[in-house]
Amino acid sequence: MVSPEEHIQFLYELAMSTGTSLDLKKMLRQSVSTILRKVNCSAGSVHLIRQEGENTYFFERVYSIPRNPERITKYQVALASIPERMTSIELAEAREELPIHGQIGYGRFYHIAELPGIGALILLKNGKDIAPAVLKSLAPMFARLADAIIACLQNEELQRHRVNLEELVAAKSQELLKKYQLLEMEIRERKRAEKDKEALIDELQEALASVKTLKGMLPICANCKNIRDDRGYWNAIEVYIGKHSDTLFSHCICPKCAEELYGNEEWFKKNPPRPNPPEDPPYREASQAPSRRQKEIR
Repeated sequence: MVSPEEHIQFLYELAMSTGTSLDLKKMLRQSVSTILRKVNCSAGSVHLIRQEGENTYFFERVYSIPRNPERITKYQVALASIPERMTSIELAEAREELPIHGQIGYGRFYHIAELPGIGALILLKNGKDIAPAVLKSLAPMFARLADAIIACLQNEELQRHRVNLEELVAAKSQELLKKYQLLEMEIRERKRAEKDKEALIDELQEALASVKTLKGMLPICANCKNIRDDRGYWNAIEVYIGKHSDTLFSHCICPKCAEELYGNEEWFKKNPPRPNPPEDPPYREASQAPSRRQKEIR
């Protein structure tokens, strides 16, 4: 007979061993092993309700001690008490039947307890059966175990979402990095093009500044051919044109001036300069030239 103090200590240890980790396998290993040790069971397994399709449900074993309980006859008999595939209605009926208690021969017992909302716990015991009072007191512990399993499953879901989110963030970051690199390259190309444009503009402006064009009417002396500038000063024609254009002058003497200056010199007479080519004959319109008929009449 277990004393109330021992029973409280028993429940306390079970409560303290449940839900100590958010890792499902680790939490179930500690919780199930503690239950088996305290209740003196030989084996145990946790089965969770899974959905397949729209209206098909089944119990999936997620943890067991020992690892392969299929070799145990009591486990096979206990598992046969639960349908393999159920509709939502059949699942509700199966959950209403829990807990299930059974015996196989002498001193071999199995118990299927409900894990509220998520599944069932199968316990196998040899020798003396679990007292009904103990099973009743274990119901809150099984509910606590169910809550711990839900927390672990939620944590796994959060971890999956976290991994997916990190992958999405990494992919988006890579995409943004590529766009940033392309944008940076485009900015560099635009800066280079702008720089080339500015250089071309400077070059064109420099070329334009070097271009000098003489336009308008120039006041020129009828005798010496000097040109009067806009300030009223008279400049030699070559000086004025040189200031207002890029023309360079090389001095020489024309045949006419050479004749006037050196016509009496013997060396000049021996090698006189070549005269200008003859000018083209004056243009005469066709209407002014007499035709052959007119010549015959004359």
